[in-house]
Amino acid sequence: MIDVKIIKKNPAFKKFPLSSLSKIAKDARIFRFKRKQIIIREKAKPDYVYFILKGKVQVFKFDEVGREKTLAILSEGDVFGEMAPLSSSRRSAFIKALENVKAIGIASRNFKTLVKEDVSMANLLNEILVRRLERVDKYLEVLSYESVRKKIVGLLLLFGTIEKKKKRKVRVYLTQVELAGMINSAREVINRNLQALRRKKLVKIERKFIEVPSIRNLREYLLKLE
Repeated sequence: MIDVKIIKKNPAFKKFPLSSLSKIAKDARIFRFKRKQIIIREKAKPDYVYFILKGKVQVFKFDEVGREKTLAILSEGDVFGEMAPLSSSRRSAFIKALENVKAIGIASRNFKTLVKEDVSMANLLNEILVRRLERVDKYLEVLSYESVRKKIVGLLLLFGTIEKKKKRKVRVYLTQVELAGMINSAREVINRNLQALRRKKLVKIERKFIEVPSIRNLREYLLKLE
C-alpha cells in the first residue's frame, strides 16, 4: 500500500475522487528502474501495469535483422503495460527505461478488477486508448510523407511533442539507426539530412538523443517543406 498523495502526483489521476484513489493505493507499490533497464519483455506474462511518476521509457520491438524499432516514448503521466492483462494475452513489445524511472505499479489482476468496478479507472482507460489511436494515426501520417527530410522532421515533432508538451526545448530519444529503421532508409541518408537540419540550427545531434531547440521553429520548417 502507498500514500494517496504519491498517486496524485501522476497527472493521470488528477481528477480521481478520493474513493478511487484509496482503492488504487491499497494494491499499488512504487517501482524504480535504472537507465537502460528492461522493464517489460515481449511475449512475457503480464505482472504489473505501470503509471510513470518520473522519467521516460521506450516502447520498441526488434526488426528482422535485430535492430530496435521504436514504437513510442512515454513520460510522466503516461501508463504502460495495461493492454496485455485486459486482453489476457502476453506482452506485445519491449519497454526499456531511457533514464532513471519511478512508477506506480498495480498488479495485473487487481488492475482488471479496478477497470471493471471503478468508473474513474474505466474512463481513464478509455482516454488512454483514444490518445494511443491518435498517436498511431499521426505516426502513419508522418510515414506517408514523400521525402526523407520531411519524415525525419515529422518524427522529431511527433516524439518531441509527446515527451515535453508545452516546452520550448525538447530531447527526442531516437538514434540515427532507429530513425533509419522507422523510415526504412539508410543510416547515411538519415545522417546527411540531420546534418542539414543541424546547419539550420533546427537540431543538435547527440549520441543517444536529438535535441530540438525550438519545436515552433521546426514546425514552421515542416510547413515550408509542404
